[in-house]
Amino acid sequence: MPEEYDQFLVKYKEGSLLVAFGTTWQPTEEMVSTLVAAARKMHNVGFIISLKDSWAVSKMVKDANLDNVFLKDFVPQKELLND
Repeated sequence: MPEEYDQFLVKYKEGSLLVAFGTTWQPTEEMVSTLVAAARKMHNVGFIISLKDSWAVSKMVKDANLDNVFLKDFVPQKELLND
């Protein structure tokens, strides 16, 4: 697994969540807003979120600027789930 993921995961002793929307289905603004609100409340949990950078909802996550959110266009799901 890439080092940047390990560095993020070790910060969150209470665990981390992987949220991957895939490459063909774009979540709604309401869904992403709910996800960002959850990340705000659960600041002791890491959120690894996979969203295409070209999707407008990706900007919503970036603009939230949360330390416990790791946003990527693509994540190595198998490696993360095996960790």
